[in-house]
Amino acid sequence: QKANIGWRSRLCFGMRRAFAVGILVALGLLTSNQGSITSHDDGGDTWAILVDTSRYFVNYRHATNALLFYELVRGLGLTDDRILLLLADHPSADPRNPFPARMFFREDRGQSVSGPDVEVDLKGHDVSVQAFLDILTGEGKSPPLLRSSRKSRVLIYLTGHGGEGFIKFHDIDELASSDFGDAIQTMHTKGRYHEMLVLADTCQAATLLKPMAAPNVFFLSSSRLNENSYALHGDPTIGISTVDRFTAATIHFFARSSELATAPSLADLVDSYEPSLVYSQPSLVSSSARRPEKVSIDDFFSMRPPVVHFAALVNGTRNNAEALWPNLDHGVDVLKRTSSNLRVTSPGPSTAEYVWQSTTVLILGASLLGFILIVN
Repeated sequence: QKANIGWRSRLCFGMRRAFAVGILVALGLLTSNQGSITSHDDGGDTWAILVDTSRYFVNYRHATNALLFYELVRGLGLTDDRILLLLADHPSADPRNPFPARMFFREDRGQSVSGPDVEVDLKGHDVSVQAFLDILTGEGKSPPLLRSSRKSRVLIYLTGHGGEGFIKFHDIDELASSDFGDAIQTMHTKGRYHEMLVLADTCQAATLLKPMAAPNVFFLSSSRLNENSYALHGDPTIGISTVDRFTAATIHFFARSSELATAPSLADLVDSYEPSLVYSQPSLVSSSARRPEKVSIDDFFSMRPPVVHFAALVNGTRNNAEALWPNLDHGVDVLKRTSSNLRVTSPGPSTAEYVWQSTTVLILGASLLGFILIVN
């Protein structure tokens, strides 16, 4: 009988320990999972560097290109402290601008992409080749500073005039592809990024990052060797072209993606370009082991989760750019900048999160069952 009591005592003691351990493990799982969600909810660690390298009013469209990307990433959730906007010139303040302080890319001038809430981090002559390289490598001593880390995803967007193996700053100085590549390699060596997406809208853009030695870099270019990048349309009142085709097609892709339940992949973005409409052949090269179809586009363009519903970002009116993209439901729609207009929809937990939560529930259930057996 004593032996029987001892056995029961040891069993109860063991079950109490199992119950305590189960509770601790379950709480640990919940805390760990909650922490991972929080790290994404605050935008993860995503940064954007948006650069218009062109000077003079005749290059109005390059400033508009950069401002459209600024509205895109900010509308999708990146805050201004994670966006570095560099404008070599700001045509909104040019005396030749018939709409002072405003800039338009759509022919119907539905919404200005320039306004007092646009935070420009570097402008005018301060936007130089050396300043840009210093931002990337972290060697600059004064703002703007890129405070990325080895866990960061970095988006770089460049627009301006270029040629084989270079892009011009202020139509005079040149950023060579070798210097650009070296700067990204330095970023990798210093642990200043985890993954990077570079977009370039310029003539012969594909030659701007050759060779690409640094790992985990995706480079999406508007045109190949010996190809030009073209403007979409002009405004007779402004008297100049107002947006480039590649940038307009990219913004159009995000507007169309409002119909998707989840964010599209990088491969979806590349496949969306129609050379007959863009007038060039956009291309993607990569030094990453991840395949483009496995890369969610919101890794570089937005906070996640939750995912901002794209439909809340665009103006629903059509324009005559629709004729250039006859297969798509909407024309190139301007992005709204008012954050209060955003509708946030949660995509729900991922497969990994479902497994995590199910495991936690099973452990809690087993522990509770053990507790009931002990009491009885």
